[in-house]
Amino acid sequence: MKSAFQHVSKARLRSLATLRRVSAAPGFGILMLWCMLAPSVEAADLQKVDFAALPGSRVEVELTLSEPIAVPQSFATESPARIALDLPGVVSKLDSKSVPIGVGAVHSLIAVEGSNKTRVVLNLTDPVAYDVSTSGNRVIIKVDQHGSLANAAPPPVTPPPTPASASPRSVATNAQQTPPAWSYPTRSARAAISGPPVKDIDFRRGASGEGRIIIRLPSANTRVAVREQATRVYVDLYDTSLPQRLFRRLDVLDFATPVVAVESRPTGRNVEVEVQTEGDFDYMAYQTDEIFTLDFRPLTPAEKEEMARKKVVYEGDRLSLNFQDIEVRAVLQVLADFTDLNLVASDTVQGNITLRLKNVPWDQALDIILKTKGLDMRRNGNVIMVAPTQELAEQERLALESEKSFEELAPLRTEFIQINYAKASDIAQFIRGGSSSGKSSSKTTSRNTGLPAPPGVDKESILSNRGTASFDERTNTLVVMDTIAKLEGIRAIVAKLDVAVRQVMIESRVVIANNDFARDLGVRFGVSGSMGSIGGNELLIAGGQDGNLALSGFDTGPFGINTDTGTAYIPSECRISVLNYR
Repeated sequence: MKSAFQHVSKARLRSLATLRRVSAAPGFGILMLWCMLAPSVEAADLQKVDFAALPGSRVEVELTLSEPIAVPQSFATESPARIALDLPGVVSKLDSKSVPIGVGAVHSLIAVEGSNKTRVVLNLTDPVAYDVSTSGNRVIIKVDQHGSLANAAPPPVTPPPTPASASPRSVATNAQQTPPAWSYPTRSARAAISGPPVKDIDFRRGASGEGRIIIRLPSANTRVAVREQATRVYVDLYDTSLPQRLFRRLDVLDFATPVVAVESRPTGRNVEVEVQTEGDFDYMAYQTDEIFTLDFRPLTPAEKEEMARKKVVYEGDRLSLNFQDIEVRAVLQVLADFTDLNLVASDTVQGNITLRLKNVPWDQALDIILKTKGLDMRRNGNVIMVAPTQELAEQERLALESEKSFEELAPLRTEFIQINYAKASDIAQFIRGGSSSGKSSSKTTSRNTGLPAPPGVDKESILSNRGTASFDERTNTLVVMDTIAKLEGIRAIVAKLDVAVRQVMIESRVVIANNDFARDLGVRFGVSGSMGSIGGNELLIAGGQDGNLALSGFDTGPFGINTDTGTAYIPSECRISVLNYR
């Protein structure tokens, strides 16, 4: 070992002496300095990570860099099962340090920057064999299927060179050797666990437009879990395997269901079925023996409206809050300054709160703070009032009692309302709280007298406790006596009810006539006259036809009309008018 070190030292001294002699040439020193620094100026960037499933449950992970690099050194660990690659001089430009994969034996990928290098770690479900290669500016990692390491041959081991045969050249070559593609501190011979295969995964469209996914499990005892994430629904089949023919993606967009695509893939010892959806839907999962069914039903317009009404939409500007044991009033002051709104907090708003909110709408942050501390708010224009929930409820109760007291003391007025299309009696019955079918009302003792019954007898009445409603049948006029606020509401109701309803008239006639029914018309026109004489000459004007212009059935007089009507008469005629809902 000492001899090898001496050889290396002597070789370095000789190289330095040669460098001093050569550097005496003009410009050579500058050229050598540039050549030494050039490789370190330009650093490659890790731009993106792609992965794809290969036949035989193998996985290919591809690292794309900004420029080509040599095959990176790699190593693997058994517990935990990982593959690590060191990319010297590479800077990570990925959006996230962690990239979920979930294909085959690869669970995820993590890229971490270190001292002048980036380490890429593949988290595995269990130790497997792998291979690393480069193609242009890409680094390709091929990971074998489960159990491949147990069946693989041991990697060849190259013995280190002996110190006696060591030389400066051999020492440098040995230091730059690429380590084997797979190496373990200790090598395990355990076999991979392969569960029973899934029999079938199919898609069908239901009669009502629902998307139905049918999975034939290996047995009725297979454990199944369903989880929802954004617009995707995942079905996990535990301790199962996926045949090669079912490792696929079904594009079912043309079936016009909430389901867009169904993709099945193995994830370690399990099988994952991913369902991509669109629109508003409701899904239900159920199992019958070994048949597991997942139904996706589109929502009806009424259900969509109900969902939109229940869904709380936050539209405020986003902010981040990170406080440790801060007063609630101080947090409310921060929100008021951020939103530029006027905020009034009650004296009973007390206590501290710890919160960490990142990039959330300010109205959602306010809602969370209020619910956490048992508070509520009322908004009036750009003023927000914050107080405990019970305190606000008590204030609203007192306001209602005050309004009710004012109604009991308000003066009464009498209103005459002319009814044009409906019956005044029906309108009066409706206002009293009864139906318009003629049933008696408990609000008044007489339909014509309008004497009020005791207060509170008819709770469905539109009138107040002191109000009355009567009518005049001769003029079809409604007479109402109540407070001004109630009279305004009654006038609006009458305007909606007193409208013309649609009607249909059915007319029928019975006509009896014989077959000699005929009509003849004729006319004869003639003009003649004498204008006297002018200058001894006589001027005669005559016009028309000297004969007869007649049709059959006319006499020979100068003007005549004869009509033969035969025998026709109407023995019966009736009309029926039908009103809507009558």
